[in-house]
Amino acid sequence: MNHKLQTSLKIQKSVLLPKVSQAPSNYMEMKMSQEMNTHYDYLFKVVLVGDEEDIKSSLLWAFTGTSDIVSGYKETIGVNFGINSLYLEDNTIKMQIWDISFSPRVQYLRTFYFKGSSGIIMVIKNWEDANACYKEIEAQCTRPLPVLLIYLNETPLNLPPSPIMNDVQFELIENGFSGIQWLAREMLNRRSIDEKPPIALYCLSRNELQETLHNLREAQQRSKLERLETLRKKRAEQLLFLKESLALMNIPVVDDIVSILSSEALFEVDILTREIDVFPLKCDHCRNSCKRQRQGRLCIIPASEGWSADLDHQSLLTLSSIYALTTGQLPKHVRDQINNILRCSKYCS
Repeated sequence: MNHKLQTSLKIQKSVLLPKVSQAPSNYMEMKMSQEMNTHYDYLFKVVLVGDEEDIKSSLLWAFTGTSDIVSGYKETIGVNFGINSLYLEDNTIKMQIWDISFSPRVQYLRTFYFKGSSGIIMVIKNWEDANACYKEIEAQCTRPLPVLLIYLNETPLNLPPSPIMNDVQFELIENGFSGIQWLAREMLNRRSIDEKPPIALYCLSRNELQETLHNLREAQQRSKLERLETLRKKRAEQLLFLKESLALMNIPVVDDIVSILSSEALFEVDILTREIDVFPLKCDHCRNSCKRQRQGRLCIIPASEGWSADLDHQSLLTLSSIYALTTGQLPKHVRDQINNILRCSKYCS
């Protein structure tokens, strides 16, 4: 793309979303926060069981945050839902936590609620409850699942003897957040293993319940902030690699926007948000300039794995999209999207 063509693009550009140069830090963090809330590498269903309904509800809040709990259903259908994301190494693990009521009136529904589970959080106040819950887990689940056992007591206690510990692996957990990390790691490692399930024990004092819940929420927030900082650094590196690749292709970038002019439309690719906007120049029917400014947005998806050690999957998709638009080598589904955006017969002269 030569300098003359680039000048014409600058004149015809329309104002779109706020550019990073206007609010670099807040805008980038907002987009990364949105990615964190929607992106995940693995999705697991976790069942929260036990007779201590108030404690379970409090733990569900501590695990997920009030805004992520779909509440009000336990009194009617016997279950509440929450969503929690954990970050282990380079993996984002999203957990759907089902807080199941152990009330006899919803006993016939529990079979459906256990279906598809990958892990269990069991809340008990004595070892008789543990045996009863564990027997139901064995009856309801089609394969052995890892269990995070939260034992409630008036004071911190040492491990007491229990029949459920005889035939299983066992690990002692120091705090609630470590317990959630343990469960996520076990679910990740045991996706295709049918051996005896491991059990982790976390002893929780009732006298320290509120402090424990508060600490758990703080640990969740710290983990999220650390993940956000990691994503920020990686995203900055990817933008640098992407701009260097575009420079080698002699494709200019202005305010993180790549502008591509064809005979029928102006394409603008935002390399930060990865959004592609289309501005029709002429009506596809009468070939006259449109009286009304219009725009549409393309959806381009990858067809295969990438081929660069420096660029991640999303950056490769952005680079490939820019190259395809520049050369006109577009797949049919993208060509159809462009034609739909260009179609504007009711605005013709």
